[in-house]
Amino acid sequence: CVQHGNPFGYFEYYDLCKQNNLKFLFGVETYFTELDNKEDKQNSHLCILAKKAKAFQSINALTSRANKENFYYKPRVALDWILELDEDEVIITSACVGGFWKRENYEEVALKLHKKFKNNFYLELQYHATPSQIDINSKIMSMHEKYGINIIVGCDSHMISESQKVDRDAFLYAKGINYEDEEGWYLDYPSYDEIIERFKTQGIVSFEKVEEALRNTLNLKEVEDIYISKDIKLPSIYKDKTQEEKNNILFNIIKDELINKFGDMKDVPRKYQEAVLSELKVVKETNMADYFILNYHIIKRGKELGGYMTTTGRGSAPSWYINSILGFSTIDR
Repeated sequence: CVQHGNPFGYFEYYDLCKQNNLKFLFGVETYFTELDNKEDKQNSHLCILAKKAKAFQSINALTSRANKENFYYKPRVALDWILELDEDEVIITSACVGGFWKRENYEEVALKLHKKFKNNFYLELQYHATPSQIDINSKIMSMHEKYGINIIVGCDSHMISESQKVDRDAFLYAKGINYEDEEGWYLDYPSYDEIIERFKTQGIVSFEKVEEALRNTLNLKEVEDIYISKDIKLPSIYKDKTQEEKNNILFNIIKDELINKFGDMKDVPRKYQEAVLSELKVVKETNMADYFILNYHIIKRGKELGGYMTTTGRGSAPSWYINSILGFSTIDR
């Protein structure tokens, strides 16, 4: 699944792929502009897919930059940024009718991408029998013959079968979304024979060229599989320690602070002992000791430099007693 603007939701897609023994293909249909930081609503779609596993980080970094540095109604990727990507790590296609075809210099943009990404750049043919798609397919075939730019078939599916259209329409209506450009589009996920028949009805691309473009879609089988670790990622000041050792470090810090507060462990009231043991059990089960250890030392150092804790608090900070004993909160729940 390739979404517009941001690759949101990929954890769900990753899990579904692994559960069904499918290769996870990662990418995003970007909104791109030729110049960054320009207040211009015009932007073009461009699909960027990860061919190499490390492009997972590159694409995420690219869309993050679009949100931080070039957001204007949409998170927009500057064309120059795209040209900075490694030509061997990604596959790029010209996407749908919302691509660079609406620009007067569409041929110049395509040639820049072709020069940089070579055989990893494709002009995307689609089979909709609409005037706009017919015009674009004509331009694609002209550039394909003139410059030798690869062609590929894009289904641009928004559902698996036509029977799901009612549900999708209801979903869009509830979101207040109306895509006028979709009038006359095929939005299902067709079979090989259906694709051939639709291009035949469209009457622009020859059978041989449709077959060539379809064969090129098989290149996606060669992309590297991506592994996403769901391990908890926390900075640690004890990187050489095991999780059990870090749990013990945290326990000893809390023990020392309890002694500082109550004078001796035997003088710690029972309800405080029960609170500490209950909360530490959760910390151990979730492997979160690093979070508390790091916070403890940061806040302790802050106080040494003249900082202080406010007497108010909200949310999870005052809801745990160990946060109070470690100095994260002045509230004793």
